[in-house]
Amino acid sequence: MNYKITAVIIALFLPGILVAQDTNMNTIKGIVVDNATGKPVQYANIGIEGTFLGSASNASGQFEFKVPASEKNGYLYASAVGYQTIKKAVTAINSGNAIVLRMEPQSYKIEDVDISAQSLVLYRILREASKKIKNNYLQGPLSSQAYYRNDITEDGNLIHHREAAVEISDKTGYVRETPAQEQEDINYRFMEVRTNTPFSSLADGMTQMDELLSYDIVRTRSGVLNAKFLHDYDLTLDQMTGFNGDSVWVVNYTLNHPDISHTGDFYATSYKGRIYISKSNYAVVKNETWITASNYSRQGRSFAATGNANLKPVEIHYNFTTTYRKNKNKFTLGFTKATRQNVWLNPKTGNKETIVYQTYLLPSVIETAHPKMLSEREYFVDKPYNKAFWDSFNAMVR
Repeated sequence: MNYKITAVIIALFLPGILVAQDTNMNTIKGIVVDNATGKPVQYANIGIEGTFLGSASNASGQFEFKVPASEKNGYLYASAVGYQTIKKAVTAINSGNAIVLRMEPQSYKIEDVDISAQSLVLYRILREASKKIKNNYLQGPLSSQAYYRNDITEDGNLIHHREAAVEISDKTGYVRETPAQEQEDINYRFMEVRTNTPFSSLADGMTQMDELLSYDIVRTRSGVLNAKFLHDYDLTLDQMTGFNGDSVWVVNYTLNHPDISHTGDFYATSYKGRIYISKSNYAVVKNETWITASNYSRQGRSFAATGNANLKPVEIHYNFTTTYRKNKNKFTLGFTKATRQNVWLNPKTGNKETIVYQTYLLPSVIETAHPKMLSEREYFVDKPYNKAFWDSFNAMVR
């Protein structure tokens, strides 16, 4: 079956690059908040029920997207892990006026749930989640377009900022492959880029896209969903919660002996996380992972570090969060957010420097009917600044 999935958070924000939209549009914008605390709900899925029209709230809970007049009798929905899904008639929303969507927290007491936290039960849940990936997630070939952002700070000062519109192609989609196969089947290129500083070296043009792609634990082979390595993890049931009206198991995992095969990191020393699995179909709807490492290579976490004897690693740790959104009957990547902190020591001066990397990837249009397949990965990017494009860009995703 072919799909053309448009998460309008990007599709409408990148005019002239992504798919054309109906000119007779109404704007729906606002903020999603936790009704109990008043705090923003980050990266909630917001859309029109029964369609592919939608968005995701940003780090401040804000969202904005366009709705064609043909959907004026539809219903707006908002869903997020740990909250009750809410619906609101489109006719009750004034176009262009900001609305507030108040989401009620939803959880279940573990003692009330018909499941124990014994390891054998949790291993079965993870094994079923791995087994059902083919049933729950979109298969290839497919191509997508996404918003990418990378911020680097040194000792608290922003030294590098880059935003981009990215094309990604995947020959197989959500099929478990070896790292070598993934490298061959997934490719990407940068269409439009803006940065706060000109590139002065090869390192300045490196994008960390390979790392972002590797954080999609449903697509990549390393991680807790690899059934072959499942018993190398300690598992505990954290809680039960809700998502899209379904119960969700929240399972904590800790890897006993981290190595590159399990983690994708050449220097990993600890690896733990929290995975959210739908009870009805065993689909993974969210994952959070925290990693510490003994060193880091600028080529990426899967490489051994070479040179740079002037700096010694003191503290290397990072975390990433990945969510998945359902489009009709298949899940696709919702967003990926990663934060890395590297602390280095200069042996000659005794000074320490702390470098923090924050990187985001928010997929938009997903095409399976006529996917555009790319032949290589664009590891280095140095594109000319397109003022007209960025002047019309809606930065709500920030």
